[in-house]
Amino acid sequence: MTSGKLPPGPVEHLLSKFGEDYIAVVEQVSATDSKFARMMKTVRRHMMTEEVWKRVRALQGQIEAG
Repeated sequence: MTSGKLPPGPVEHLLSKFGEDYIAVVEQVSATDSKFARMMKTVRRHMMTEEVWKRVRALQGQIEAG
């Protein structure tokens, strides 16, 4: 990928299958990596549980506000 943008698909799939195990890691990485945080703004629900999706949406709100 030459644009330097991270695609959201792999994170969507990871959080859909193993969200409860990885959402805290995703939150930590988003807090320290601006490129990853920008990518998180484009993540869609896919098949995430309601709880994981709420945390993703909260994270997206923080990114938009910050």
